[in-house]
Amino acid sequence: MLFDPEKKTRIDMDTRVPTGDTGKAHKICREIAEQLRRKGNVMRHLGVKKNKSGKSHQCIQAFEVDDEEQYN
Repeated sequence: MLFDPEKKTRIDMDTRVPTGDTGKAHKICREIAEQLRRKGNVMRHLGVKKNKSGKSHQCIQAFEVDDEEQYN
């Protein structure tokens, strides 16, 4: 499914990848995003953020939110 920019989105930064290399982190996060898309999630990979330790990165992904979904 295609990402609709008109719908509400939720930014997710919960996924961490254990690599200090930014290029590898992008590749791993894109693979994770592709797996989630195959499962039916409407989302896109936005980028990565290096953690303070420099040993890992967080994936930054945007998920489409249905109007019925509640924010917790």
